[in-house]
Amino acid sequence: MRAVILLTVMVVGSLALSGYRVHAVEIEHASRIYLNHAAALIRQAQRYASRSYATYALPGFDYEKFMREVDTVGDGVDTFLNPRPGDPGRVVPVEIDGQFISEELWRQGNALREEVGTPTPEALDDPPEGP
Repeated sequence: MRAVILLTVMVVGSLALSGYRVHAVEIEHASRIYLNHAAALIRQAQRYASRSYATYALPGFDYEKFMREVDTVGDGVDTFLNPRPGDPGRVVPVEIDGQFISEELWRQGNALREEVGTPTPEALDDPPEGP
């Protein structure tokens, strides 16, 4: 009787463990599908931005910076999803700030704020020291 109980516990335990491993593989596969979809959407965003620029380049929007930053993110996702054999992958420090207002428009806005007396974003970052 003990042998039957022990065998049952071992079989159930091994099924549970193998089921967990299968479940983990399924979750990883689903996660990769989502990431592949995100990569496709990144490339689609690039196409839409190119069409926007070709149709009418919105004044003040830095299309070049937008495309450069989106391309950097897209390349990183593609490299993760499709590593090259023997390539350990490069880690390149980059700064992506997501600020796509052109420098000229930014300067104009700051000049207007100073003229009107509204604090510029830089002034808000560095408040005056108190008494």
